Amino acid sequence: SDVPVTAHYKFAWIMPDMFNPFWVYMRQGAEKAAVELKAQGIQVDIQQMAPIQTFNLEEQVAIFENAIQMKVDAIGICVIDQTAVITQVNKAVAAGIPVAALSTDIPNSDRTVFAGQDNAVVAATVAKIAIDKQGGKGNYIILSGIPGNFISEERDNGYKAAIAEYPEAALLDIQPALFNRAKGLEIMENMLTKYPAGEIQGV
Repeated sequence: SDVPVTAHYKFAWIMPDMFNPFWVYMRQGAEKAAVELKAQGIQVDIQQMAPIQTFNLEEQVAIFENAIQMKVDAIGICVIDQTAVITQVNKAVAAGIPVAALSTDIPNSDRTVFAGQDNAVVAATVAKIAIDKQGGKGNYIILSGIPGNFISEERDNGYKAAIAEYPEAALLDIQPALFNRAKGLEIMENMLTKYPAGEIQGV
Protein backbone atom coordinates (compact mmCIF):
# COMPACT_ATOMS: atom_id res chain seq x y z
CA SER A 1 0.00 0.00 0.00
CA ASP A 2 1.10 3.59 -0.62
CA VAL A 3 2.78 5.38 2.25
CA PRO A 4 0.93 8.64 3.03
CA VAL A 5 2.81 11.76 1.96
CA THR A 6 4.05 13.60 5.05
CA ALA A 7 6.32 16.08 3.23
CA HIS A 8 6.38 17.49 -0.29
CA TYR A 9 9.38 19.25 -1.88
CA LYS A 10 10.09 20.92 -5.23
CA PHE A 11 13.66 20.32 -6.43
CA ALA A 12 15.10 22.35 -9.32
CA TRP A 13 17.56 20.31 -11.38
CA ILE A 14 19.69 22.65 -13.54
CA MET A 15 22.03 21.13 -16.15
CA PRO A 16 24.18 22.58 -18.98
CA ASP A 17 21.88 20.92 -21.55
CA MET A 18 19.21 18.22 -21.83
CA PHE A 19 21.08 15.87 -24.14
CA ASN A 20 24.44 14.69 -22.79
CA PRO A 21 24.16 11.09 -21.50
CA PHE A 22 26.09 12.14 -18.35
CA TRP A 23 23.27 14.50 -17.28
CA VAL A 24 20.71 11.81 -18.15
CA TYR A 25 22.48 9.35 -15.81
CA MET A 26 22.59 12.00 -13.08
CA ARG A 27 18.89 12.66 -13.55
CA GLN A 28 18.17 8.91 -13.30
CA GLY A 29 20.07 8.87 -9.99
CA ALA A 30 17.95 11.75 -8.68
CA GLU A 31 14.77 9.99 -9.80
CA LYS A 32 15.87 6.77 -8.05
CA ALA A 33 16.41 8.76 -4.83
CA ALA A 34 12.95 10.33 -5.26
CA VAL A 35 11.37 6.85 -5.50
CA GLU A 36 13.21 5.76 -2.33
CA LEU A 37 12.05 8.90 -0.49
CA LYS A 38 8.45 8.38 -1.68
CA ALA A 39 8.51 5.00 0.10
CA GLN A 40 9.22 6.97 3.30
CA GLY A 41 6.33 9.37 2.68
CA ILE A 42 8.50 12.18 1.28
CA GLN A 43 7.45 13.37 -2.17
CA VAL A 44 10.10 15.14 -4.26
CA ASP A 45 9.07 16.70 -7.57
CA ILE A 46 12.16 17.07 -9.77
CA GLN A 47 11.86 19.97 -12.20
CA GLN A 48 14.58 19.64 -14.84
CA MET A 49 15.77 22.92 -16.33
CA ALA A 50 18.50 23.52 -18.90
CA PRO A 51 19.49 26.06 -21.54
CA ILE A 52 17.89 25.52 -24.95
CA GLN A 53 21.30 26.27 -26.51
CA THR A 54 23.78 23.76 -25.07
CA PHE A 55 26.25 25.21 -22.53
CA ASN A 56 24.70 28.69 -22.81
CA LEU A 57 25.88 30.51 -19.71
CA GLU A 58 23.45 33.47 -19.78
CA GLU A 59 20.51 31.08 -20.10
CA GLN A 60 21.72 28.98 -17.17
CA VAL A 61 22.10 32.06 -14.94
CA ALA A 62 18.56 33.19 -15.90
CA ILE A 63 17.20 29.68 -15.15
CA PHE A 64 18.85 29.76 -11.72
CA GLU A 65 17.28 33.19 -11.02
CA ASN A 66 13.90 31.80 -12.12
CA ALA A 67 14.25 28.82 -9.74
CA ILE A 68 14.83 31.24 -6.84
CA GLN A 69 11.73 33.27 -7.86
CA MET A 70 9.70 30.02 -8.00
CA LYS A 71 10.65 29.48 -4.34
CA VAL A 72 11.71 25.89 -4.92
CA ASP A 73 12.78 23.94 -1.83
CA ALA A 74 16.27 23.07 -3.13
CA ILE A 75 18.46 23.53 -6.21
CA GLY A 76 20.89 21.07 -7.75
CA ILE A 77 23.14 22.55 -10.44
CA CYS A 78 25.97 21.45 -12.66
CA VAL A 79 27.41 24.84 -13.52
CA ILE A 80 28.78 25.79 -16.92
CA ASP A 81 31.10 28.32 -15.26
CA GLN A 82 31.93 28.06 -11.55
CA THR A 83 32.26 31.82 -11.10
CA ALA A 84 29.14 32.95 -12.99
CA VAL A 85 26.46 31.87 -10.50
CA ILE A 86 28.10 32.76 -7.16
CA THR A 87 25.67 35.69 -6.66
CA GLN A 88 22.66 33.46 -7.37
CA VAL A 89 23.96 30.63 -5.15
CA ASN A 90 24.48 33.02 -2.23
CA LYS A 91 21.07 34.62 -2.85
CA ALA A 92 19.32 31.21 -2.85
CA VAL A 93 21.06 30.03 0.34
CA ALA A 94 20.27 33.36 2.05
CA ALA A 95 16.60 32.77 1.12
CA GLY A 96 16.72 29.34 2.79
CA ILE A 97 17.07 27.32 -0.43
CA PRO A 98 19.92 24.78 -0.12
CA VAL A 99 22.13 24.52 -3.23
CA ALA A 100 23.95 21.34 -4.26
CA ALA A 101 26.87 21.78 -6.69
CA LEU A 102 26.80 18.66 -8.86
CA SER A 103 29.90 17.39 -10.68
CA THR A 104 31.47 20.89 -10.82
CA ASP A 105 32.09 22.64 -7.52
CA ILE A 106 31.28 26.32 -6.96
CA PRO A 107 34.18 27.44 -4.75
CA ASN A 108 34.01 30.84 -3.03
CA SER A 109 30.20 30.53 -2.78
CA ASP A 110 27.86 29.61 0.07
CA ARG A 111 26.80 26.40 -1.70
CA THR A 112 25.41 23.85 0.75
CA VAL A 113 27.11 20.72 -0.57
CA PHE A 114 29.33 19.51 -3.43
CA ALA A 115 28.79 16.06 -4.94
CA GLY A 116 31.56 15.12 -7.36
CA GLN A 117 35.20 14.12 -7.63
CA ASP A 118 38.61 15.67 -8.09
CA ASN A 119 38.79 15.77 -11.88
CA ALA A 120 42.58 16.24 -11.98
CA VAL A 121 43.07 13.02 -9.98
CA VAL A 122 40.57 11.09 -12.12
CA ALA A 123 42.18 12.31 -15.36
CA ALA A 124 45.70 11.45 -14.14
CA THR A 125 44.52 7.95 -13.15
CA VAL A 126 42.96 7.35 -16.58
CA ALA A 127 46.06 8.67 -18.37
CA LYS A 128 48.40 6.43 -16.36
CA ILE A 129 46.32 3.34 -17.21
CA ALA A 130 46.52 4.24 -20.91
CA ILE A 131 50.27 4.95 -20.83
CA ASP A 132 51.05 1.82 -18.80
CA LYS A 133 49.20 -0.24 -21.45
CA GLN A 134 51.66 1.21 -24.01
CA GLY A 135 54.67 0.19 -21.89
CA GLY A 136 55.16 3.68 -20.46
CA LYS A 137 55.97 5.30 -23.78
CA GLY A 138 54.35 6.89 -26.82
CA ASN A 139 52.63 10.03 -28.07
CA TYR A 140 49.29 11.15 -26.65
CA ILE A 141 46.64 13.66 -27.67
CA ILE A 142 44.00 15.35 -25.53
CA LEU A 143 40.55 16.19 -26.82
CA SER A 144 39.76 18.85 -24.24
CA GLY A 145 36.41 20.36 -23.27
CA ILE A 146 35.72 24.10 -23.28
CA PRO A 147 38.65 26.55 -22.87
CA GLY A 148 38.41 28.26 -19.48
CA ASN A 149 35.89 25.72 -18.14
CA PHE A 150 36.82 24.57 -14.61
CA ILE A 151 36.37 20.81 -15.23
CA SER A 152 38.13 21.02 -18.63
CA GLU A 153 41.16 22.69 -17.06
CA GLU A 154 41.25 20.29 -14.10
CA ARG A 155 41.18 17.29 -16.44
CA ASP A 156 43.78 18.77 -18.81
CA ASN A 157 46.08 19.44 -15.84
CA GLY A 158 45.65 15.85 -14.64
CA TYR A 159 46.38 14.38 -18.08
CA LYS A 160 49.43 16.60 -18.60
CA ALA A 161 50.84 15.85 -15.14
CA ALA A 162 50.50 12.09 -15.75
CA ILE A 163 52.17 12.25 -19.19
CA ALA A 164 55.03 14.31 -17.69
CA GLU A 165 55.76 11.50 -15.22
CA TYR A 166 56.90 9.20 -18.07
CA PRO A 167 60.27 10.09 -19.67
CA GLU A 168 59.35 8.21 -22.86
CA ALA A 169 55.81 9.60 -23.18
CA ALA A 170 54.91 12.93 -24.78
CA LEU A 171 51.88 15.15 -25.27
CA LEU A 172 51.61 15.34 -29.05
CA ASP A 173 48.61 17.65 -29.35
CA ILE A 174 45.69 19.17 -27.43
CA GLN A 175 42.53 20.60 -29.00
CA PRO A 176 39.22 21.77 -27.50
CA ALA A 177 36.26 19.59 -28.55
CA LEU A 178 33.77 21.75 -26.58
CA PHE A 179 32.11 18.71 -24.90
CA ASN A 180 30.54 18.05 -28.29
CA ARG A 181 30.63 14.61 -29.93
CA ALA A 182 30.43 15.89 -33.53
CA LYS A 183 33.26 18.36 -32.82
CA GLY A 184 35.29 15.61 -31.16
CA LEU A 185 34.84 13.36 -34.19
CA GLU A 186 35.88 16.17 -36.56
CA ILE A 187 39.03 16.95 -34.52
CA MET A 188 39.95 13.27 -34.24
CA GLU A 189 39.61 12.82 -38.01
CA ASN A 190 41.88 15.87 -38.49
CA MET A 191 44.43 14.41 -36.07
CA LEU A 192 44.48 11.10 -37.97
CA THR A 193 45.17 13.05 -41.18
CA LYS A 194 47.74 15.36 -39.57
CA TYR A 195 49.85 12.63 -37.94
CA PRO A 196 51.27 9.57 -39.74
CA ALA A 197 49.87 6.12 -38.91
CA GLY A 198 51.34 4.79 -35.69
CA GLU A 199 52.37 8.20 -34.34
CA ILE A 200 49.44 8.47 -31.87
CA GLN A 201 49.42 5.89 -29.08
CA GLY A 202 46.55 7.22 -27.00
CA VAL A 203 43.76 9.80 -26.83
